[in-house]
Amino acid sequence: MDGIKKRFNKALREFAIDRLIKESDTVIVGFSGGADSRVLLSLMTEYAHNLGKKVLCAHVNHMIRGEEANRDENNCVTWAKECGVPIKVCRIDVPAIAEREGKGIEETARDERYKFFEKVASEAEGKSIIATAHNADDNLETVIFNLIRGSGTRGMAGIPPVRDGKYVRPLILCSSSLIREYCLENGITYNVDITNLDTEYTRNYIRNSIVPLLENISRDPADAAIRMCSVLRTDEEFISSLADGYIIEHGKGPQALSSMRSLHDALLSRVIDRLYRSAGGARSLSKTHVDSIIDAVKRKEGVVYISLPDGIRFCRSGNTVDFVKGSVIIEGIDGIIPLIVDGDPFVFGDFALTASTFPSQTIVYDGNIYNLSIHKLTKFDKIKCDFQVRGRSPGDTYRFGGMTRKVKKLFCDKKIPAEKRGSVPLVTDNDGIVWIPGFPLRDGVSPEPQCNDPGVSLCFYVKNVK
Repeated sequence: MDGIKKRFNKALREFAIDRLIKESDTVIVGFSGGADSRVLLSLMTEYAHNLGKKVLCAHVNHMIRGEEANRDENNCVTWAKECGVPIKVCRIDVPAIAEREGKGIEETARDERYKFFEKVASEAEGKSIIATAHNADDNLETVIFNLIRGSGTRGMAGIPPVRDGKYVRPLILCSSSLIREYCLENGITYNVDITNLDTEYTRNYIRNSIVPLLENISRDPADAAIRMCSVLRTDEEFISSLADGYIIEHGKGPQALSSMRSLHDALLSRVIDRLYRSAGGARSLSKTHVDSIIDAVKRKEGVVYISLPDGIRFCRSGNTVDFVKGSVIIEGIDGIIPLIVDGDPFVFGDFALTASTFPSQTIVYDGNIYNLSIHKLTKFDKIKCDFQVRGRSPGDTYRFGGMTRKVKKLFCDKKIPAEKRGSVPLVTDNDGIVWIPGFPLRDGVSPEPQCNDPGVSLCFYVKNVK
């Protein structure tokens, strides 16, 4: 048995892909027609048919390369027919979608591809799994990509051989060179995507510029990455199992602060992610958000609210921690809330605050439309640490116009009712108050004339009440 079949069969056994195939009725092969997917289709067809399972191809024409993409589509239809395998094809205008949604081409292509795979799976007869042709080189590129993004254990564990119990990667132990050697030895022709040479795409730059440098110091960096990923994946699975156990014991609703505080940060971060997802979060939280929540759980006192993606808020009040979908009504701002640049807005009542490098006239949050009321531009390098939002504290002072003023007196002069003063947001940094909506910026944080620094805009929005 040749090397690639050994590695294919090893992956089936080691990652229990063989069991998933046996439990399924149909195996859907993501089929681009490239060398990887051509080999995957060949090996999977033989294996699945021997078990009496159906195989179905799914091909996406991303409409990125014009006639070349159409040629690839035609080739895929021909090759699937030669293998005796039905094929589903769709055409998706990825460049148009990417422009409309403000996303990168690579990200959009991946998202749309997996949407199509899900559609094909939902229409397939019986239970189905989806096989994609990710190989060891793809895994190395993913590890490098995640490294430069500052990913944690999960990201550094690379491409999972099995995801969600239905996506399988049987070629994950096979190198790209081994796959192409197999094609040459067996007369297998395949599509060549010339955009793989375009180093404007991050992954292509990693593949064509960074990986060759690694090969100067390691005989097989892709194999080394596979070994590292295996160790990290085992660690991640263990800690994740502890997090799942915590959720089973404590539930998905409000949590006792004492229970959360007793957890090691490694475990707490995963519990936070699960609670966030159970509240309606679509994807994992960023490290910035997780660190802010851990800090709020373990070190902050009083009431703390943190705005999170997908319209979710972290709330810590008294001895309770909770993740809530939708706006939280705040009678008084008693806690300290991080205001993350280009993150979700801080929403209170009919108002919203943002820190943005790209301010807009309107924002939409939780289905509500907010109109820009006040816009103040700050010079980024004059801000000391991160922005935060809090309510008024006794003795607060605020320097602008060359004078240091007491916040209490400013509120009195503005005739702000005493019962509403606790709900007025103060934007602060490590040097104190930066801005209070309705007043000037702190001295020294505004950009000078002709300054090229784009800065950060502090924006105050008012809900559009129809």
